[in-house]
Amino acid sequence: MIKLKKTVIVICILFSLIILPWLINPLINNLRLFFLTKQLMDYTLPAQTEVLENDSVCGKLNGNGNGMDFLTTILIKSDLSLEELQKHYSFAKVIEQKGRKLDSQYLEHGEIYYSELKDVTNYENYFVVMIYDSGHPALFDIRGS
Repeated sequence: MIKLKKTVIVICILFSLIILPWLINPLINNLRLFFLTKQLMDYTLPAQTEVLENDSVCGKLNGNGNGMDFLTTILIKSDLSLEELQKHYSFAKVIEQKGRKLDSQYLEHGEIYYSELKDVTNYENYFVVMIYDSGHPALFDIRGS
């Protein structure tokens, strides 16, 4: 009976040390991405601007090696200029959107497509606001490999 209890304890310890990190760290990374997205979505919109869609992704998004990168984006339609939008969103990067697929230096590995643009032919006044966060270790999260 005592030997069985020791075996169960050893199995629990091994599970905690080997398996649990592979389950918990991806959840922590998802939570980090959620809060970046929340920061972007909760920020006050400038006048004459509407949010059409948001999308985000985490993993090894560009470059080589291991590491976790986080990219969160909102697709907006605005009558403001790129310069005015960049001034408003000083904590983020704003780019003009030229198609359905996001074309960004931050997204070398992976893709973001905006469904709101599937029937659009004139991309004037469409912009993407993005927050990119990189350099986090990819411990126990295969998306960062």
